[in-house]
Amino acid sequence: MTDAQTPRTETLGARDLIWLAGACCLLFAVLAPTLPWLEFASGGENLLVATALESERSGKWLQPTLNAEPRIAKPPLPMWVAGASIRSQTARDLSHSDLAVRARARRELAWQARWPFLLGACLLAAAAFELGRVLTERRTVAWIAFAVCATNLMVLRAARAATTDIALALFVALALVGFAHAIFRGRWISGSLGAGVAMGLGMMSKGPVVFLQSALPVAVFLGWRAWGRHRRGDAATPGAPRRAGVAIVLCTLAALSVGLPWYVAVLLDHPEAWSRWRVEILREGATGLKPGHWYNYLSFIPLMTPWIVFFLLGFGITVLAAVRAGVRKELSGPVLAVLCVIVPIVVMSFFRDRKERYLLPMATAGSVVAAVGLAHVRTDPRKTRRDDAVETVHWALISGLVVGLPVAGGLLLKTVDGQPWFTLGQWLSGAAVGIILAAAAILATGRRRLPMAWATAALMLYAQTWFLWGYRNTREGRSEMKPMADLIWSRYPQARVITSGEKRLAPLDLAIYLNREVVWTADPASVAADERPVVLVIRQDEDDPAPPVPPTGWEAIGKFARDDSWWHAFVRPPKSL
Repeated sequence: MTDAQTPRTETLGARDLIWLAGACCLLFAVLAPTLPWLEFASGGENLLVATALESERSGKWLQPTLNAEPRIAKPPLPMWVAGASIRSQTARDLSHSDLAVRARARRELAWQARWPFLLGACLLAAAAFELGRVLTERRTVAWIAFAVCATNLMVLRAARAATTDIALALFVALALVGFAHAIFRGRWISGSLGAGVAMGLGMMSKGPVVFLQSALPVAVFLGWRAWGRHRRGDAATPGAPRRAGVAIVLCTLAALSVGLPWYVAVLLDHPEAWSRWRVEILREGATGLKPGHWYNYLSFIPLMTPWIVFFLLGFGITVLAAVRAGVRKELSGPVLAVLCVIVPIVVMSFFRDRKERYLLPMATAGSVVAAVGLAHVRTDPRKTRRDDAVETVHWALISGLVVGLPVAGGLLLKTVDGQPWFTLGQWLSGAAVGIILAAAAILATGRRRLPMAWATAALMLYAQTWFLWGYRNTREGRSEMKPMADLIWSRYPQARVITSGEKRLAPLDLAIYLNREVVWTADPASVAADERPVVLVIRQDEDDPAPPVPPTGWEAIGKFARDDSWWHAFVRPPKSL
């Protein structure tokens, strides 16, 4: 590394905290209006929101249920957060007899359930700032890391929904910040306790995977650093083994004290939960989906859009410098950031399920790596040609997004009704504004690294707004079961709703928009008749030659497409009084 890249010790002052809080508030204010645009169409979000609504109705929060069955496969902290943010009046209005009141409640539900997770995404970016500051001791790198984390595609996709992924990512990031303070600032007690509490909360969000994504890469880093010291023959710092031992004990105790009690409580009531948790951890038999390809997690790179070129640059210079120079103090922080990206990805690649959303907890460390790459640009006059090429590729990518998205939305992308995302006037004006903004950003920032980061972040948020405005009218942005829920509300508002068949769980957006349980039964004919009608929903897979045949006395009332299947609805009249 050159002298220009040598880390400088910088402290976090009150001014930094004010600016950081302001940046988080600005990010929240820009993205918050988009939260109600999308209906509940995501499987992970539907699972969390349906459980939260059922807990609101039943009062079962410690061991929640979903469609009247125990929901103990995953820990409940994200559901508690969503449930706490949903107002009781909103939950009641979801079952109001007036269609206009229900429609308003549904919009309010989308906002109330999602805003805590958008706030979590903002805090995730703040954690990236602190991680970058501690690992590199450079304020510029810290601010770039904030901008990268706040506006990369991976985080923006997750920030618009209420899911466990944002919660886990936030607690992984906070654990890494705690570890960084312990290792690089010597705050072994406070740093270890903070990391332990964060891992415990991560355990309450998505299970023990939090240890794989935080503690394991830190352990690999410490092993690498110890190996380097051994090679050089450096003597151990006096008292270091004792401090490290105390830190490990405190971290472990804190993590288990926060994360373990719920699991113990569930096991006492449901001893069979252990086998279910084993399936969830190993992912063998957890879903009926085919295993992901071994290379699926390479999607981490395109998910860093629009910061791809800087991530690759930061990754490359850190790895090459570590290989050439070995263990050096100024390299340690960036090396830890790289390890926090690649170690979890390598280990997770050996498991069956390899979904893109599982990469989100590595976004914070990846943002620091990208910040190191951007901070490396223009620091050595002898490398201007390379820097010119890097900047050209970067500006071409972000300019293509802000200009190409409105154009694609007007000419290529279609809504659920087969219409273009944007009208002619919309996409022309959007493309024109995109050209002006991109040109202004390029001319105004020049060769200054931090302005380049802020300009890129602003352009990405502009593109994100255009994307969501068009995406809200696509099949993926709408609930396919909402029309069925509306049909049941209009014709049989008091009906009990059941499902049957091999799949025990009906689409959860149906339960959300009905605001009631959709209970599974092996034999619909055995459901006792009372004064309320009963609606039965059954799935017809794409390879089924004929629709399902209802029991005697049931009448077909409609069918609705969902993905590659159909869902048929039948009704049984109420018992005569």
